[in-house]
Amino acid sequence: MVLSSVIRTVVQKMEPNAAMQWLDSRDPESFALQHIKGSINVPLSPYFNSWVKLFFNFSIPLTVVIKDKESVNEINFQLHQAGYEKVPVYI
Repeated sequence: MVLSSVIRTVVQKMEPNAAMQWLDSRDPESFALQHIKGSINVPLSPYFNSWVKLFFNFSIPLTVVIKDKESVNEINFQLHQAGYEKVPVYI
């Protein structure tokens, strides 16, 4: 499935005026080819949680764009290490 069609579906189901943060955990090359306007690219790395703390407000819901579902456990671990307690939405 093409990323843009997934994004369209998610955005259509969002409440109007809902606050949302977009974290794109894919590699910079994939991000450069196609990404959500306003998203921030923080590739999964040993410094992931430090960058998340710097760029994201933990009181606003977070949607994470992932390359594959195998990365979800590591992202959850890193987000928890950063202090993000809510479960993010993954696409």
